[in-house]
Amino acid sequence: MPKPQYLTGVVPDEFLAPFKKLILLGILSMTIAGVIPIPLGIGLAIAFPFLLRLKISRNLEKWAPGVSILFGALYFLFPSILLLVLFTLFFQLLYLWEAKKPVHYFWIAAVGLVHLAVLSTITASVVYPFLFLAYVVVLTHSLLVANFLSGLQEKDQTIDVDELHQTEKHFIDRTKVIGNWIVGISIGIGLLIFPILPRAQTLSYQPTQVTQESVTGFSDEVVLGEMGEIQSDNRVALRVFVPQPYSSRVQRWRGAVLDTWNHKDQGWVSNPRGIDRSENSEDWIYFQGRRIEQSDTLTKPIKVHVSSLGRPVVFTPEINGRSPEFTVGVKGSFDKIMFDSDGWTGTLSEDYAFRTYEYDLLLLNETAAESRGLIGQAWNEGLPKDLLARSLNIETIPMEFIEKLEDRATELIPAYRNEDYDPEGLARDLELALMTSQDYTLDYTKETGAKDLSDFVFNKKAGHCEYFATTLALMLRAKGIPARLVTGFRGGRENFFGDYRIIRQSDAHSWVEAYVEDKGWITLDPTPSSTEHTNSLMMNIGFLVDIYDYIQLQWNRYVLDYSKDNQRDLLDIASRGLGYLSTHLLALRITIANLQNAIAGLLFLVFLVWLLREIAPEITPYIQAWSLRLPELNLFGRNRNRHHLATRCFLKIEREFKKRGITRSPWETPRHFMEGIRKSIPSVSETCQQFLALYYAARFGNGEQAESWSDEIRDATATLLKASKETT
Repeated sequence: MPKPQYLTGVVPDEFLAPFKKLILLGILSMTIAGVIPIPLGIGLAIAFPFLLRLKISRNLEKWAPGVSILFGALYFLFPSILLLVLFTLFFQLLYLWEAKKPVHYFWIAAVGLVHLAVLSTITASVVYPFLFLAYVVVLTHSLLVANFLSGLQEKDQTIDVDELHQTEKHFIDRTKVIGNWIVGISIGIGLLIFPILPRAQTLSYQPTQVTQESVTGFSDEVVLGEMGEIQSDNRVALRVFVPQPYSSRVQRWRGAVLDTWNHKDQGWVSNPRGIDRSENSEDWIYFQGRRIEQSDTLTKPIKVHVSSLGRPVVFTPEINGRSPEFTVGVKGSFDKIMFDSDGWTGTLSEDYAFRTYEYDLLLLNETAAESRGLIGQAWNEGLPKDLLARSLNIETIPMEFIEKLEDRATELIPAYRNEDYDPEGLARDLELALMTSQDYTLDYTKETGAKDLSDFVFNKKAGHCEYFATTLALMLRAKGIPARLVTGFRGGRENFFGDYRIIRQSDAHSWVEAYVEDKGWITLDPTPSSTEHTNSLMMNIGFLVDIYDYIQLQWNRYVLDYSKDNQRDLLDIASRGLGYLSTHLLALRITIANLQNAIAGLLFLVFLVWLLREIAPEITPYIQAWSLRLPELNLFGRNRNRHHLATRCFLKIEREFKKRGITRSPWETPRHFMEGIRKSIPSVSETCQQFLALYYAARFGNGEQAESWSDEIRDATATLLKASKETT
């Protein structure tokens, strides 16, 4: 039995080009999406062209079973999408080098579709549409090539190599044209259909690269050390549009409140008392039911755009160190929100987990808040007793630790044990003392970095915000002052291109809220300023980053989060546009009756042409020849009378005889073509010679023709066109 022929050995390189591009595109897309680490992706992309030139294709088939077993074993031990993607790339390479049948090329293209599907689920980046477009183009060309090879395959599983090489250049050119038309039409249809497709309100976008680890600071439990992991993540968390006068006074964005300290697990836990509020999504949902009054002075609403987070939180601003006093209500695409009356926080349903969402915040003017007595004690009236009790609880902490903690506080503030110390003054002094006594770090691999809270407090090691905030909160509780941990964001960077503030995961922060009689909850932040900079490259190319982020924001808003509200807005714009158009049409006195008359006249003219062809078909060739007097127009309405009349007549004859099976090969001269017509239709031999004489005289003569030349060549053309009709 003969050994199966390797199809790759006979297929020209031009045919394999789309499949090579498909594999490179898979490496590129998975690297951009973060599935393949950047160094590995660059290495694969560089190695791929070299591997194509090496003579290892005959050995690759021998390695395939072993490599497959290796991938299976690794995936069983370390399941990850990276291993699956690497295996699919190996699968594509195997068949690129070892294809025996055209169907193997179909399999390469099919795996390209798998890569596209994976890419669509793991990235929300605005780069995705460009990768998608590239995939569609390359996949279309690949499928056309594979289908063409299948058409050349014979029963014995071989390819007609001679026919393959004869049609190589012509087929590749046609593939590009057909493929581009398919892609263009598909994208055009998609752009038309996308705005009108029904939208499912509960549809949730869940990119797999967003893990709970990256958003753990906004869960119901925060363990010391995890905030540092968030702060090493440079992805965008919030984009906020803050109007004046608050744009320079918003210091932090409050997300979650945690009031229970678990000393054994070294973490904080929240105990929210949720109250569901369901209202019309077009109306404001008011915090604590505090509706505004007509006499209140309001600021322009703050718009907040939240990126994909594990826990959908309504972030509220801290203004001048005070959080709840100024925020009155929230309005967004959601119609339900759970308020935590203890922590003054809001959380959305799990349907919004791992989704981007946007909302507006309504704020009271500072003067209005003061006049309504909303700053201070009045705002905190009726606080539940168990809230303050939880914010004082130190029962999980060993007594030995508390004694050492008080000793450390006394080192920082000698008057710490003084019973007459003003609570707010003590809190402020401890805040400043902690801020100046120890260093800030995100790197716990260094010897100077703290390993746990005891190491941080007693050995005076460096730590990050959670360690500073936890230490201050426990020192205040030991002194009898209610205190709790708050997580959120601080800082951020102005986007000068879009006039909004970008807040990244690396801006995640934790601080302390302490309760003081007659003043309510006050904000304390004992964490010193960080001297460690993350992603300095992005800081150096800030303008480009701003442009990219602005485009990404629009992609999130109008594509990923395209909703029923957006559809309604689009229809409103369209209706206004139609109204504008109809008004101007009426102003120009273009009535429906005028349009009816014009359409009726055009149809009647078409009918007359049809009737003339039916009654006197012999006249048609003369009409066609006469039409050659008219200028030729292209699709854009531009005169393209670039051909001499003789050339236009010849091209018209060539097209008409091609319909009757008499074709002209690219290498044939006009004389050879006319000889073919004479052999097929001997009756027009004299006319063919007359046409050739007129044609050559015009195209290659001295440029001087008799006055009757144009009429003569059109008459000869009409005769030949009439003869083409009779060759059926």
